[in-house]
Amino acid sequence: MEYRKKPVVVNAWDWLGEYNPDEMPEWLAEALADGTVTIKNPGESNTQMIIKTLEGDHTANPHDYIIQGVVGELYPCKPEIFNATYEIVNLDDDDVPSETLMANPGASDTVPEKVKIKADTIIRTIVLALALINQILAAAGYNPLPIEDATVYELGSLLLTLGASLWAWWKNNSFTKKAIQADEELRDKKD
Repeated sequence: MEYRKKPVVVNAWDWLGEYNPDEMPEWLAEALADGTVTIKNPGESNTQMIIKTLEGDHTANPHDYIIQGVVGELYPCKPEIFNATYEIVNLDDDDVPSETLMANPGASDTVPEKVKIKADTIIRTIVLALALINQILAAAGYNPLPIEDATVYELGSLLLTLGASLWAWWKNNSFTKKAIQADEELRDKKD
């Protein structure tokens, strides 16, 4: 019988060999403080993290991911397995995934926050700038956009046709990972 993993959200940390709790996420620093996690040979090239679990001690090497599971349990995971199994959860615009901020914690003391500017914000800003430039030039006596009504109609019609065609084509073809998975699930349900 086959089983599929339920979609659950976990905390994860790409451990680069840090042994200072201030450089770790809070949940891992707490595990270090309570003895669930110990660092063997800290600061040396052969450093390892030992994680006590119900199944016994697990060893993590630098660049292994340390995962906090759904009930708070900790376990190591090799990067290739982690990358094949997990993906960053979609967040609201003001949230920043901890994996992004903690991918290379030793690089500097301050980690710049990634700025997420939506495409529609950029488009609106460009249109506003063009409208303001056009208005300023018109007020100065220049005719910056010498466009006739027929040209506006033809351009609008062309843009509408192109937009509708591209949208219909994109919606009816699966390009994203989610869309391809949805198509496979739909096929499985039909069978």
